[in-house]
Amino acid sequence: MLSDDIIKITAWIERNIGGKVERCERQVRWRPGWWVDLRRDEELLHLYVRGDRNEEFPPWPLEYERDVIMLLQQSPVPVPKIYGFCPDPRAIVLERVGGRPNLKSAKSEEERLKVLQQLAGHVATMHSMDIEPFVKAGMKMPNSAEQRIVPFFLEGEKLYLRYKNAPDPRMEFVRSWVRRNLPAGREEVCFLHGDPGQFLFENGAITTMLDFEWSCLGDPLMDMGGLRLRAVHEPMGDIGPLFRRYHQLTGRAIKADVLGFHTVAFIANTCLAISPALSYPRVGANYPEYVNWYIVALLFAIKAIAEVKGVVLPDPLPMESGNDSRWAGVYQVMAGTFANSSADDSENSGEETGDRYKHYLANALVGFAKKADRFGSRLEQDYIADVSEILGRQVTGWREADCELESFVIEADESSEAQLLNIFHRWCWSQINLLEGVIDNPMWTVGLQPLSELVSE
Repeated sequence: MLSDDIIKITAWIERNIGGKVERCERQVRWRPGWWVDLRRDEELLHLYVRGDRNEEFPPWPLEYERDVIMLLQQSPVPVPKIYGFCPDPRAIVLERVGGRPNLKSAKSEEERLKVLQQLAGHVATMHSMDIEPFVKAGMKMPNSAEQRIVPFFLEGEKLYLRYKNAPDPRMEFVRSWVRRNLPAGREEVCFLHGDPGQFLFENGAITTMLDFEWSCLGDPLMDMGGLRLRAVHEPMGDIGPLFRRYHQLTGRAIKADVLGFHTVAFIANTCLAISPALSYPRVGANYPEYVNWYIVALLFAIKAIAEVKGVVLPDPLPMESGNDSRWAGVYQVMAGTFANSSADDSENSGEETGDRYKHYLANALVGFAKKADRFGSRLEQDYIADVSEILGRQVTGWREADCELESFVIEADESSEAQLLNIFHRWCWSQINLLEGVIDNPMWTVGLQPLSELVSE
């Protein structure tokens, strides 16, 4: 039995684009998306239906991304053709462009370098475009230094503060650091991709740039700071050649302190923007994945701040073995129940890809809960000890530790930065232990490329 969404998408495409849908398959991932094959006369069109996130980040509607792509279709930057906008379920209907992501799959070092050079060119082109058409299309023109330099951060911060329902000393530390270290003299305003490094390539050529939902106007080095994180998530290898080519094409200086700042601010936005999903988890959400994004992004933000400040953070210690709680056997029962349920659904629904995702999500939830049950108490004891030490008095639980440490962070000056960085660094690694073996494609195994290998001066 097909899902309501597939029935609606099929009907909308056949009615508005014409032809007969031969395949409509849900993509296996956290965000709604569908692969569609459409037979129209003698032509077989391959489409991708990009669904709405159904969340409050980014702060603009899905139509915003559609409009950005339509403007970019008039530029040399390769983007997919847009066939229309489906109102229910809300989705952009796009050309499915050939190619693959992830430069780790490049056939040779020569191909990898060739693609990096092209990526630098596309980013440079976007940064040189006339911003007036984007302003006319509704893109906000920044009118302050903050809006020019950290527009994402400001939007993420609004969400964070709106939904914050408990102390979070880690995010308060990062927020405070970003606001204290806003670089001076950043006056240039460009069109920004917003989350660059997302593209498909084939035979040494970028076939399309992707994901313009965070596009905005601001400081061009914001995109370059974002590339440092994206190069980890979408493995690119050494991105030094990309930065050197960008500098060659644009003449813009890439200074270590400014690039380091933008790295922190870009990463911080990830933590800020997903805070509602952690503060108010909803049924069906990929909660372990959100925890993963929060913890790993926070870890990279802490490491990026330490790099800028010259603070050396120690390697993480291995986690000591934990003990199962009295009723830990329930997790084995849950895992088996979900597995059997998913198998039954797969046989009856005709939506194998959607069922595989549900199965993955169920296993991730059970795996995360099991590890939290086994190791959580010990990890929190270590954190409580760290907080008690910096406060100079004993706290009695992780909630009190968070509350008291947040108050300390808000009042602290730069003299406490190194000690706080070490506490937060240890905390991040302790929580990563709970994600080990639960999350596919763990990013914490790879670090940010050093600033010294990327800057022009």
